Amino acid sequence: MSDRRIERLEKQVEELRALLTSVILSVNFHEDLPFESEMARREVAGERRAALNLVLACIAARSRGETPSRVRNSRMLEQFPVLELAQSPAAIDLDEAIALVADLVGSRDAALDVLKAHKAAGFGAETYRVLGL
Repeated sequence: MSDRRIERLEKQVEELRALLTSVILSVNFHEDLPFESEMARREVAGERRAALNLVLACIAARSRGETPSRVRNSRMLEQFPVLELAQSPAAIDLDEAIALVADLVGSRDAALDVLKAHKAAGFGAETYRVLGL
């Protein structure tokens, strides 16, 4: 691929991201879809969304005292090292859950918002009760 074509594609991606950000900021999110709304606000999609879902599943398993299922996709493990940490067989507390999610969403505040939205959407009620959220 030529350098000019690569530059043009990079510019298009940058413009699309800016457009997406504008759309996200101007949209009136459905209150009945709190988790989806939070994912859009945080621009969590694609493989990062898949990794987040895996981390959330690990948090749920660990909160029940279970050993999480192992992620075997080496590419995902390389791209998202937090998956290895999330798969620990040890019990989990809210602080660790926030730290794991923060690795994928950028900050502890964002992670707490994501966990609250996940709970508000009706996912993992028992998990969040155990974690004290």
